[in-house]
Amino acid sequence: MKHISQKNNIYLDYAASTPTDPNVVSAMNPYWSEHYGNPSSAHRQGQKAQIAVDNAKLQIADKLGCDPGEIIFTSGATESNNLAIQGVIKKYISNNADAKTLPHIITTAIEHDSVHATCEYLEKTAGADVTYIRPDKDGTIKASSIKKHIRDETVLVSITHVQSEFGLVQPIKEIGKMLIRENKTRENKITFHADSAQALNCFNCHVNHTKVDLMSLSGNKIYGPKGIGILYVREGTEISPLVYGGAQQKALRPGTMPTPLIVGIGKAVELISIENKTEISNLKKTLITNLKNTIPDIKINGPDDPYGDNVSPSHASIYFPRVDGITLMTALDMRGVSVSYGPACSSGAQKKSNALKALGYDDERITNSIRISLGKYTTKEEIHEASRNIFEEYEKLKSSYEKT
Repeated sequence: MKHISQKNNIYLDYAASTPTDPNVVSAMNPYWSEHYGNPSSAHRQGQKAQIAVDNAKLQIADKLGCDPGEIIFTSGATESNNLAIQGVIKKYISNNADAKTLPHIITTAIEHDSVHATCEYLEKTAGADVTYIRPDKDGTIKASSIKKHIRDETVLVSITHVQSEFGLVQPIKEIGKMLIRENKTRENKITFHADSAQALNCFNCHVNHTKVDLMSLSGNKIYGPKGIGILYVREGTEISPLVYGGAQQKALRPGTMPTPLIVGIGKAVELISIENKTEISNLKKTLITNLKNTIPDIKINGPDDPYGDNVSPSHASIYFPRVDGITLMTALDMRGVSVSYGPACSSGAQKKSNALKALGYDDERITNSIRISLGKYTTKEEIHEASRNIFEEYEKLKSSYEKT
């Protein structure tokens, strides 16, 4: 059943955050004021909460194909990325205090800011050496590109699973297989981390398929609550915590566990259905077709085929010639159409997209692009209405720019 949209609002920013599924809200409700105990407490109320936490771990483990004990709850994918990347480097440094070489990280030029900023922080504070691999012209990061940058001191590879702006799916499985082969002959194992926050709704995140050691996920990307995320940590993978003060969650993420949020993300993971993928992809085709019919000069950023199997069905980054993306986004918001200017974590600061820059686009194309992302509650009627609004606002803005 389709979600009833807010009156006069068409929401097309699902990559930034999704509405919480009503079934998720229902599952969470008892844990706010009825079963409110601390999961770490030994009494009856605490144990009811612990049972709920354990059940959520089972729901997630079933989807990821892992052991429930390999699930760590965080506040979201940003914290999960930080715990994964900083945790690996801190552990390596503590285990190799006398090492003459500093740790080397391989990541890409199209990562989310929470990966970029964390790597930059480690460069400044821990002396880590970071290689930022540029993608092919369509946005792909090949396993062979990563392999040629591996060095003796490489300890971590961190790759986005689904790019958050133009939606390209990276060959995570092939990268993972390559790293497994490399690790067979290495003294220091390379840990493989994937930021899969944009992937779980539509793609296989089973850990034995992806071959990852660490995987970051977020509740608000999968119709779950905000403020809760997951870091999958493969058994035997060594990382250090970022905070201290308790034994909860193997002391990797201590503190009182937020039972309602954990119940919510567990239910959200359980409800994921890849069957929605085709329906959402068809809606994206309708949107792009409508826009190309009325604004022939638009261009789709990223892959040549925006509907391919290696592209998220929900994401579309679109260039509008001669019209500033932020201005267009603001004008559409006044009409009740919600889109974004790049990733949500950057758009508030009106920051130009590093990912689009890495694809080789010039400043004009980057500045004049917006991201539209669809979800399971998007309707065909909304797509047609949004297309009309985009065309009308584009024509008005283009005309005003031409006069000045």
